[in-house]
Amino acid sequence: MRPLVLPLIWLLAIGAVRPISGRALGAASCRLERRRAPNQRRQQPREQPQQQPQPQPQPRAAATTGSLILAASRTASSSGPLERLRQVHRDGLSSARRFLASNAARHLISGAVAGVVSNTLVAPLDILRLNLMVATEQTNAVQVARALYTSGGLPAFWKGNAADVARTIPSSAIRFYSFAVYKARLNTSCPAVQSLLAGGFAGMTAMAALFPLETIRTRMAIEAAAGALRGESMVRYVRRLVAADGFSSLYRGLPPSLISVMPYFGVRFGMYDILKRWHLRRSPWATEGEVVPVGASAIYGFAAGFTASGLTFPFEVVRRRAMIGAGASNPFVAVPAILAKEGLAGLYKGYGVNIVKVAPASAITFLVYEETRKRLDRFAKAEAEEKRRRRAREEKEEAQAALGDAAEAAIEAPRAT
Repeated sequence: MRPLVLPLIWLLAIGAVRPISGRALGAASCRLERRRAPNQRRQQPREQPQQQPQPQPQPRAAATTGSLILAASRTASSSGPLERLRQVHRDGLSSARRFLASNAARHLISGAVAGVVSNTLVAPLDILRLNLMVATEQTNAVQVARALYTSGGLPAFWKGNAADVARTIPSSAIRFYSFAVYKARLNTSCPAVQSLLAGGFAGMTAMAALFPLETIRTRMAIEAAAGALRGESMVRYVRRLVAADGFSSLYRGLPPSLISVMPYFGVRFGMYDILKRWHLRRSPWATEGEVVPVGASAIYGFAAGFTASGLTFPFEVVRRRAMIGAGASNPFVAVPAILAKEGLAGLYKGYGVNIVKVAPASAITFLVYEETRKRLDRFAKAEAEEKRRRRAREEKEEAQAALGDAAEAAIEAPRAT
């Protein structure tokens, strides 16, 4: 066993010494490295810091950053035809909004809407009124209504309404706009006289501009009651009328019409305007130019139409008969002739139906006008507010662009020197 014991003792001795000697050697080597590090740092030459190259001053751009930002925010891309079409659409909408917000457009649109609604609702009464006024024999509203229904059924009561609406849209628009223009231009010391004159001139302006449509509407309504139209359209009727009687037939009865519409619309518009101003003066919360309530507008319109029709109805009979060739066009000749043949009742033939038609039509006209005008006024105020905000945004963008230009100039000034 002795030979085996000695190698075992030798192996145990090596295993015990190796870890001790390894740890000692590791610690010694670490201490040696720490001693060498300062000496190496003292021996190494100090490195000089690298100098950064100075930036060369760049030439100032033609357009500064602020101006480029402002231009980019305001200029739409024109990359293709689709974008150009969109730009045209946006420009068209902008122009339409500006037109609707104008004072002239508000008068024109409100007047046109009021005329269409009023005339369409009271068209049957207007047909009866016209036939009673031009009848030279004794008749009444019931007999005329039966004749109309027999000749064309229920649509016969709206016969000629297409021509009436075509006439009413421009005539009512011109009438309300002209009234506002004349009222602003006439300088009188009495506001009531100013309103009466403005209404009369407005009625004459619309009548002179659109008298052929008035003639066509009247003649179609009369011939519909006699059963002579036979479903004829307005265009075909005009062609037949011009071929038979000439173009001058469209202006037959213009002088008595101008004479009759001046007092009628003078009283109608003037009285309504007088009542409206009276109402606004009595309302402590109302301001100048403010519309009256719905109920008051209808009442004042009814009173104005009733009064105007009663005062000027004989002139209306004369001009309607002159249109269809049933009487003289000169009212100073026609009135004595009617009085001699039919008496005073001839000058007021159809007056009952006329009041039933004209007074409600006047109430509806002024009511719809005021309500439409009220909504357009709100739209105009909203458009003005949007324009003000848009201008404020543009001024803000311009200020930001100016600040950007100033900041860029301040940065580039030291570089240039």
